[in-house]
Amino acid sequence: MQSISSKLLLLLLLTFLLTFSNSTKFTALVNLRCRSHAVWYSHASMWEKDSLTPDDLLAYEGSTRNEKETRIYNLTSEDIWDEFQSNAFEIRVHVSHNCSKNGVLQIRKLKRIPKFLLLDVKEEIIYFDIDVTNNGEIVHHYR
Repeated sequence: MQSISSKLLLLLLLTFLLTFSNSTKFTALVNLRCRSHAVWYSHASMWEKDSLTPDDLLAYEGSTRNEKETRIYNLTSEDIWDEFQSNAFEIRVHVSHNCSKNGVLQIRKLKRIPKFLLLDVKEEIIYFDIDVTNNGEIVHHYR
């Protein structure tokens, strides 16, 4: 009986090690455009969406002051595991910004359409090109 238990334990350990030894490197290149012709602020984060557990924050770049029309974020991370019985990573990018053409100061938040990546991919570069001008859900007003 002990022999069967030992073999089963060894099999489980090997399965665990093989599952967690494979990792996927994600790079999200996020190009934001603001057509307000004013200084604007933004920050971006990359998430791996889960349905049974809270989403995983993979990368974050804090608030930046932008004097030009475009701002490029290079968000890079590595993930080794997705949810049980999932065969793909679902990568999302969240952006917060204050870009508006009407001069009203407000914080807007965007959640972009996800990109699906199979678990057996070792490295993936994902491109997001987003015009944020007056775009996104308003989450805070300044008066």
